Amino acid sequence: MKQIKRVITFILIFTLEVITSSFSLAATPKSKTITIYWNQSEPFIYRDNGELKGIEYDIMILFKQYLENKYKTQFKFVFEEQNSFANVYDALAKNRNENLIGVDAFTVTSDRRKQISFSENYLANATIMISNSDLPLAKTKQDFRRIFENKTAVTIERTTYEKDLQSIRLKEKTDFKIVYIPSKNYIIKLIENTSQSFGLIDLFVYLMYYQKNPTLPIIRQDLFIFKREGYAIGFPKKSIWHKEFNEFSKSINLKKTVQTIIPHYIDVRLLQLLNSIDTDTKSLELSMLEKEKEIQSEHLKLKEKTIELERNYTITLIVLAIVFLVLTIVIFFSFIRIKKSAKILQDQNLQIEKQQKSISEQNLLLEKKNGRLIGLNEEKNAIMRVLAHDLRAPLTSIKGLADILLMDEEKLSEEQKKSLNFIIASAIRMNKMISNLLDTEAIEKGESKMILENTELITVIGFAIRNFQIPSEEKNIKINFESPVSRCIIKADYVMLMEVLENLISNALKFSFRNSNVDVKIDADNNMVTISIIDHGVGMTEEDVAVVFKKYQKLSSKPTENEKSIGLGLSITKQYVEQMNGKISCTSQLSVGTTFKVEFQITR
Repeated sequence: MKQIKRVITFILIFTLEVITSSFSLAATPKSKTITIYWNQSEPFIYRDNGELKGIEYDIMILFKQYLENKYKTQFKFVFEEQNSFANVYDALAKNRNENLIGVDAFTVTSDRRKQISFSENYLANATIMISNSDLPLAKTKQDFRRIFENKTAVTIERTTYEKDLQSIRLKEKTDFKIVYIPSKNYIIKLIENTSQSFGLIDLFVYLMYYQKNPTLPIIRQDLFIFKREGYAIGFPKKSIWHKEFNEFSKSINLKKTVQTIIPHYIDVRLLQLLNSIDTDTKSLELSMLEKEKEIQSEHLKLKEKTIELERNYTITLIVLAIVFLVLTIVIFFSFIRIKKSAKILQDQNLQIEKQQKSISEQNLLLEKKNGRLIGLNEEKNAIMRVLAHDLRAPLTSIKGLADILLMDEEKLSEEQKKSLNFIIASAIRMNKMISNLLDTEAIEKGESKMILENTELITVIGFAIRNFQIPSEEKNIKINFESPVSRCIIKADYVMLMEVLENLISNALKFSFRNSNVDVKIDADNNMVTISIIDHGVGMTEEDVAVVFKKYQKLSSKPTENEKSIGLGLSITKQYVEQMNGKISCTSQLSVGTTFKVEFQITR
């Protein structure tokens, strides 16, 4: 009887295994191709020398391995880059493709849960406010309303940053402007390079950039901290992979796994601060302050070592220069003696021999002088670098002190305010002059850092024009923008492209008459786009046009209201354009105006 029961049990188990196996094979997904929409968002997912990297990219690779192990078959993951966060989000919310996943450092919110599905959050996050260092620290809400009124906020459309900025503007009744850009990494870059600007950014991203360079002209405004549910992977509501991903998350304990991935992209010591986000706001603020002080301390130690090395290098250069000078004097007097002896011999030789020796001596002299000039030029560049860096610190202090004095503007007379504003403007102008000198040297040495990536030209031009709203209003000059297309993608470095446009628009304003126009026009065909910046000012002579892109040129034409210039802007502009594989040209007519044209190849 027991044997019969065993046989029956064995048959039932065997049958159950066959049925389970058949069911497992039947449950294998029909599609083994998954499309992943993503947008540049360092360190979550980004390109590095053409190769995809990032925290969320690594998560996707682990998910692919999980599916292949589970179903014993190959899966294909197709990564398709999108132009903005909004494009990735809309694809998930509106696309009916069941085989779609979105990765763009999604912050989980209740509103978003209504439109798309999320995985469990794999990392806590919080949003903080940062500003350009030319804006003072707001210690109270009243300070914030006074300081940030009519300033420019930089954000990304349809993100939690935009929503929180709108909420702050409404709640604090502060009428600041909001401009939109395509990627969250550019928020820091633009605030760094745009005066009177601010914005919201993830604490995670801020710490990463701050650790790379704590001397960036950015300060953290600690009045506003927004805690979030965390970062997660996004799916369409009807996704067939949402459930699979949740099972995958449980199987590898996703949160713990991410803790081992993050150190590949940021300093592991920052993890402690990120893991403290769930604490109360006051504790989080103290943790951030301690971490910033720690980073600054490490940076100061490194800077002290660098200064010591530079000092030793300078001393070495001076010693070498003295030795070179002594050798030059010795060689010079030796040459004089040789020349006298040669003169006696030349009288005894044929005329042809005299000419040959003379030519040989002249060539030798030119080579020696050329070597001396090269050495002196290198010494000049070294001294210029030291002076430029040493000048920046007192200039920053002067500007900072003037800013502090202006904060108590109720006690100042109009003449005192005018003097302080003049001091601030002069410090900014001198800082810009120093930056131009250093930029020129970096370009000549091939040390300028440039990242060519897909850039939306129309948006950048609009942002550059808005930066000159106040200077143009001061001369009552209207900047007209005309474009037959609403979108144009080129390969460019965003910061360099902004510098090119700002230099050309600034130059047009300087040489334009009061109450005139400056025209910015776009001409595009299938392959090329041309940006024309046209002023109707004093114009230039043919001689001026021939040297307009050379360094330190003083043109015969002068700015209409004696605006200042050191003659480096257009030289740097030309080199930036050529480094981005573009072309720049200039045409002009006296008393009619000047046109600068910049050409780039259209990417798509």
